[in-house]
Amino acid sequence: MRAGELTVKDEEEFSPAKHIRRGDVVEVVNPQGLVTLKLHPPVTKTSQVRGEDTVCAPQADETCPRRALAAHYARNNPGPNEHLFAHNVSGEHQALKKKAFLRALAKAASAAGIKKVHGHAFRIGGTLEYLLRGNSFETVKTHGRWKSDAFQRYLRRHALILAPHLQDVGTLQHDFIEVAIATDEVAEDQDQPAPATV
Repeated sequence: MRAGELTVKDEEEFSPAKHIRRGDVVEVVNPQGLVTLKLHPPVTKTSQVRGEDTVCAPQADETCPRRALAAHYARNNPGPNEHLFAHNVSGEHQALKKKAFLRALAKAASAAGIKKVHGHAFRIGGTLEYLLRGNSFETVKTHGRWKSDAFQRYLRRHALILAPHLQDVGTLQHDFIEVAIATDEVAEDQDQPAPATV
């Protein structure tokens, strides 16, 4: 997501019609039992009227958004109609301001001895992370809500990203191709269409 979709500009007041609320986050379980978190900011950069859904999934390591949200809820406990990242400031809940968020990131990056992180780096970094995991370009494009192929201009480490897509995938594919060719040859010999396969 874009940092501005999860924060409030410094000069703005929180508005439930414009900014993401805790109630805009729901858990969804698919038929296979896989859990995702669906976030629906009511306004995004590319959808100013209806907003857009985006999803994230639990992870096995410290990057797990589900655990991070649970920790945030336990500490700050925003109400369902408050900003998703409302936190206690001088005894009252305030929406997370974008500049405060970026300052906290800069402080954390400095403490970790890494380069300062900018807001747009999340979309670039998220794109790279999912591609390095072997997800297809179309999956990453859909997940990132990219309306065009513009995300490709941000890509780095092309050799690592393309490696899973360029490999010989082994005997399973070879066996499938042999079966498919044999089926087609039999069908041609019998002058009948090939049987449907699953």
